[in-house]
Amino acid sequence: QAEDSEDEESSRSGPSSVSEAPDADEATRRLLRRKEQLENRKATLERQRQRVQEILRSDSTSMEVEVRPRWLVPDTNCFIDHLPLLQAVVAAPSQPYTLAVPLVVMSELEGLKKCGRVGGMAGAALAWVCAGGGAAGVRLATSRGSLLSSRAFTAERDADRATNDDRVLSTALNLHANLVAAQPHPDTETKSEEGNGDSKTNRSVREVVLLTDDRNLRVKALAAELPTRDLPSFVQWAGLSAGNDKKSLSTTDEATSERK
Repeated sequence: QAEDSEDEESSRSGPSSVSEAPDADEATRRLLRRKEQLENRKATLERQRQRVQEILRSDSTSMEVEVRPRWLVPDTNCFIDHLPLLQAVVAAPSQPYTLAVPLVVMSELEGLKKCGRVGGMAGAALAWVCAGGGAAGVRLATSRGSLLSSRAFTAERDADRATNDDRVLSTALNLHANLVAAQPHPDTETKSEEGNGDSKTNRSVREVVLLTDDRNLRVKALAAELPTRDLPSFVQWAGLSAGNDKKSLSTTDEATSERK
């Protein structure tokens, strides 16, 4: 009776492979071959999934980025909307920052000089940068991250026809890459966390910060693991303000008048 039930179940389920149905018609054989392919693919994917799970369980790695701002790459909107803040960053006593102004930003400022609404600010920004920013803390940078020793060149050829935003981002990313390549020690180190088995943490240092009010550009920078802030937020974080120099100057004048 048990054998009869097994035969009935087998007849209901039908053949499971081509080898089990040598007398089947061509359509049935194609369906059986397709079934075998799908089953094999499912088994392969399951083995891959199990392998990935084993790797994740055996080796866990996290990423930790330490930001030490040294090189600041300002976008065009920083010069148009926040020029006094940029001047405050450069003029702050004992400040550790250097502005790396992309050449594409200089080209945009040249074009904006002809615009009635922002032409005055663009002209003032160009004059300030070309004069050296009043200090040694302003450099021009190409989209390949090269720092120029002269301010005579304020434009570069756009070989890949990228957008201006992409060229600003390329300037910051390539500047970071060049700085890392010039360092005797890599900016990334891997450490094993105590008490966490095989858990590892990759620590990376970033000295280049992109300054822009453009939210889309900041998203692109963060996707490339490049630190980015809008200029007012960065100035607030650094404890600077556009009025620092004026306040210190007025305080000095008052003290001088009192001594007289």
